[in-house]
Order: sequence, then structure tokens, then C-alpha cells
Amino acid sequence: MANVSLSAKTTGITILCCGAATVFIFLQVLIFGINSSNFIMMNPFLSGYLHLSIEHFLLNMGILLLALLPEVNRYYSPLKIFYITTIISLLYLPIEALGFTEVAIGISGTCYFLISRYLLSLENKARLGMLGIVLLACIETWGLSGSPDGAAHGVHLIGIFLGLVSLRYNRLKILTP
Repeated sequence: MANVSLSAKTTGITILCCGAATVFIFLQVLIFGINSSNFIMMNPFLSGYLHLSIEHFLLNMGILLLALLPEVNRYYSPLKIFYITTIISLLYLPIEALGFTEVAIGISGTCYFLISRYLLSLENKARLGMLGIVLLACIETWGLSGSPDGAAHGVHLIGIFLGLVSLRYNRLKILTP
């Protein structure tokens, strides 16, 4: 039961951060015009908290809420979620800035990070967890190779990779609880 309250609290604070980032970009567009929005959307400290639509937002928040429930992810506080989201955004920024792929907004890279940690931590069902990771990675790699869905699949792959790294190398204190 404690995991549910921690997950709900972290998701609630993340929702507030998303609201603040949305207000910030709205004010920036009002003051500086629509052409200034790419500056904020590519900002690695804010981009993870912006969403294109209510459906995108609700999907990410639902996944975040559920991904924080397993024991392996239970100690991810809003601050750690922010760190991971920022690290993923910083790793993706050069790809984005060079125009190789879509601009990434939303917290889905962090959601993939938490999902991969869960799948890779399944002790009794390790093969099933690894199969889940391989399927996710294949779907995202296919999406990266030209799917016209507008998603930033590279962020998802970075999240999956960092989830693997965080479980393998516990000495990376910023990625592991």
C-alpha cells in the first residue's frame, strides 16, 4: 500500500511540474511569439514536462503512476524523476538539434526507463522480462527508422538503455535508488 501512495505523490508532483512548464511556454509564446517555442521545447530541463495533447499527457502520467508501483522503482522521487528526464533530454539534444528526428517533449523516455527497470528485474520470469525489453526496443527502432507518427523514438530507446544501465551498475547513484 505504501508504494501506491508514493507513486501517487510522485505522479501528482510531476503533474504540477507539467502544468508549470506549460504555463511557462504559454507565457513565452505570448511575450516573444510562436517562433520562440522551439527554444523551450528543446530545453532539456523543461521538455520532459511539456505535452502535445491531453491524451499524450494522460498516457504518460498513467504509465508513470503504474511504473512507479513495482518495488524496483519505489524510491524514485520527483527529484530523481527530474534528473532522469533531464539526462535523457540532454543525451537526445544533439540528435534533436541536428534535425535528425522529431523534437522530443513529454516524459515518455523516463516512463520507458522505469518500465525497462521493472521488466529487467523480474527474477522468476527473467526471460519474459528480457523478451519484453527486446520487443520494446524493436518497436522503437522500427519507429526510429522512418515511422511518420511524430514520436521521438530515440528518447524511448535512451530510456530503455538507461534502465538497463541503472540495474547493471548500481554505483551510478543518480540513476538508482
